[in-house]
Amino acid sequence: MLHLATFSARLRAFMLLLGLLPVVLGIIGFSLFSRDRIIADAHGRIAETIGFQKRLVEDWFHEQSNNMDFLARQYVVRRQDEDGITALFLDFMATHPEVSGLVYVGPDGLTRVDPGNETGIDISDREYFLAARQGKKHVSEVLIGRQSGKALVIISSPVKDIGGRFGGVVFTVLPVNTLDSWLEDLRPGPHGESFLIGEGNVLLTDMGRQSELSRLDRIAGEALGAMVRAAENGKPYTGIRGGKTVVGATTTLKDGNWRIISEMPLEAVLSGVVGYTRLFALACLAALLIVAPAGWLLVRTMVRPLHMLSGYARDVREGWVDDACPYLDRGAPKEIIDLHGAFCSMVHRLEENTETLRRVAVTDQLTGLANRRRLEEEGIRLVDACIRAGTPCAALLIDIDHFKQVNDTYGHAMGDHALEHVARIIEGCCRGSDLPARYGGEEFAVIAPNADAAQARTLAERIRRTVEQSPVDNDGMPLELTVSVGVAQYSKAHGRGLSRLEDVLGKADSALYNAKESGRNRVCLFPQPDGA
Repeated sequence: MLHLATFSARLRAFMLLLGLLPVVLGIIGFSLFSRDRIIADAHGRIAETIGFQKRLVEDWFHEQSNNMDFLARQYVVRRQDEDGITALFLDFMATHPEVSGLVYVGPDGLTRVDPGNETGIDISDREYFLAARQGKKHVSEVLIGRQSGKALVIISSPVKDIGGRFGGVVFTVLPVNTLDSWLEDLRPGPHGESFLIGEGNVLLTDMGRQSELSRLDRIAGEALGAMVRAAENGKPYTGIRGGKTVVGATTTLKDGNWRIISEMPLEAVLSGVVGYTRLFALACLAALLIVAPAGWLLVRTMVRPLHMLSGYARDVREGWVDDACPYLDRGAPKEIIDLHGAFCSMVHRLEENTETLRRVAVTDQLTGLANRRRLEEEGIRLVDACIRAGTPCAALLIDIDHFKQVNDTYGHAMGDHALEHVARIIEGCCRGSDLPARYGGEEFAVIAPNADAAQARTLAERIRRTVEQSPVDNDGMPLELTVSVGVAQYSKAHGRGLSRLEDVLGKADSALYNAKESGRNRVCLFPQPDGA
């Protein structure tokens, strides 16, 4: 079977078999396409469809719940900054059109932020607020809008303030009929129907059926409701609705409170069987005459672009990606052209997203400098490269003096501005080969390859002096800052169990401690051992 492992080999074998044994295959095929088999196939398709539909609805609720959790964890929400929350909600709704409204409720149970609506409404007795007090997310039961008459669901997430205490709740009200188009796209065939029913047999998605049925009671009146309720989740049923026999399946979700139903008319399932049978004899003769040349042409037009895409996929898997997608003959089948375009677009987006993630993963989001992860990865490489080349390498640890006082006196926003200001100075003072990074909090680090202790001290003094001479603008009032700097040059005598990078950073940290203990706003050099 190894020679049939490829798509082209299997396709050629299939075409050959079809050409040699059309009559035999036809007899076998039509013997299997009996009424029961066709109905069983339809049941299988419906059961598969309803499984996809269930996952879609559950994923939708999970996504919306995650959105509320994301908003609840934002800094402006935890700080209860109502102006900031309003801006956050408006930005979020602008990029999420399915979300028509967002509300922030304070820990006292009063609505604080509700863009476009009145605030100060007491909802402290609502289920979702009580759940939030217990630190739980919440998805409400279905509510029917008083004005729209549509089914609505409230999805909420608790908020913890900066101190970790209960800070209120963020929630949104979503129309359940948002799922209409999704269920329509996943319905079982062009004649099939899918709909969602909630507690109390309320029809949650109408899809044009509102005038035909609004409650499962009407379906039950047509002897279908009992079969639907008796059917196990995902298992098929056959019954009569509206005077027509239908085949369908049902499954529950939301802890059994909701039910998805998918159906197909039996007439549509069995349509065309008689006509196909009558044309079968002519089809066999036509197949014998045209299958060989048409088959080889089909193999050629399908296999060549698939081989090309397969090779491109292997290149992508091995990490080699070319911006230029391989050329495809415009005469290829439309499906192959669509596959080619979709695959190339996917690879391009994958490369863009990978590059973005790679950049975000190694960059401090506040200062734009390398973060600690990149410092550890790139710093080891720089130190090891200097050791192999026999050149010196030094590390600087820089700490903003009295930074806590800046935060306490002027606020965290000013503290962030000060961190950005110092980061720009450090970056401007460093050479192109240096690696400046945010080490944590108000501390920064610089790995200076090909720099001995004296050169590193000169760099440290330049940074210290520039920071001292460049006050931060605080609403027109200059805020003077100073830094303490510890400098260490890598030496062979490093601590046991420590990597080379950890050793030189640890020595720079000791020098930084001495600088702060000596009065701050100064540079201290870790003493070099003899023969280093």
